[in-house]
Amino acid sequence: MEAHLFLPLFFLIVGICR
Repeated sequence: MEAHLFLPLFFLIVGICR
């Protein structure tokens, strides 16, 4: 699993949404 890239990517999307 590419969790190493998925985690920061998820936080980035959440940051943009907020």
